[in-house]
Amino acid sequence: MSTQPPPAPGLRERKRLEAMRRIQASALDLFDRFGYRQFTVEQVAADAGVSPSSVYRYFGTKEQLILHDEYDPRILELLRSVDSGATWTVPQMMEILRHGAGLFMSVLGPGDEERVQRRMAYVVSEPEVHAGMVRDAQKQEVEIREIVASRLGRDGSDFEVRVLVAMAVWGFLSGIFHWAESGFTQSLATTISDVFEIVTRPVGSAIDIEQADAD
Repeated sequence: MSTQPPPAPGLRERKRLEAMRRIQASALDLFDRFGYRQFTVEQVAADAGVSPSSVYRYFGTKEQLILHDEYDPRILELLRSVDSGATWTVPQMMEILRHGAGLFMSVLGPGDEERVQRRMAYVVSEPEVHAGMVRDAQKQEVEIREIVASRLGRDGSDFEVRVLVAMAVWGFLSGIFHWAESGFTQSLATTISDVFEIVTRPVGSAIDIEQADAD
């Protein structure tokens, strides 16, 4: 499996990302100190030194101040770059999934895991943020399905593609929720690695192992 790093963002995009990081950092600090429900977008904007219209332009809604994830587009680009130009088989796609943890962790920088933890604490505690993350995952599932279908030489509505991508996306989401709900007791990398190991495990193997242990 080979990947090509996505092209570096241009100056305008870098400035946009820096502004969004600064606003999100202000929002997280305020929410941590005073509570998510206590602060408005307008107050976050004032703390970050920008106009409320800038916050709405960048994030759209209050919950996106938590949910915005700059890593998602980069992960999609990495997925597109895996063995660029080659047509995959389903076994090859499953092998790529086994490397899913590495693809995800490769886009994180120093301190990013702590920021993900802070964000996920609100996902599991605030219903509107939780619902927003589920909606975002539904959109990502469609995007990933189109990438995978194209690389497999199939239609985006192909049944097998739909099921395989859904297993990966919702398995990943379930693992992230478990990671947060269990108090972040293991590293993010270990959690994601465990998720994709389970997702790509032959059907029934876990049950077989448990039954063998019981015998």
